[in-house]
Amino acid sequence: MFVSICWFDIRLLNKPESLKGKRHVVRSLKDRIRNKFQVSVSEVGGNDLWQRLELGISYVTSDNTLAEQVYAQILNMLDSEMEIEIVDQFFEVEKVK
Repeated sequence: MFVSICWFDIRLLNKPESLKGKRHVVRSLKDRIRNKFQVSVSEVGGNDLWQRLELGISYVTSDNTLAEQVYAQILNMLDSEMEIEIVDQFFEVEKVK
């Protein structure tokens, strides 16, 4: 079994005017990622900043290659989003017994 984790530091380009506006954007983004890729998604940082967001994503699979493909697809999806910019990212796959 393989466990993959990825982390994205994201800047919101549409400049929400409040944390409530940010939460709407974040919830929509998290739901789309979760539904499309069947992964666990959580906001793990930048909670008090209006224009920044840190997402943590985890995925469990029996195939290392599949974990890397899912990460690449998530990265492509985020890159294609017009209202966000990826500032930094991290990806790791660990084999678990």
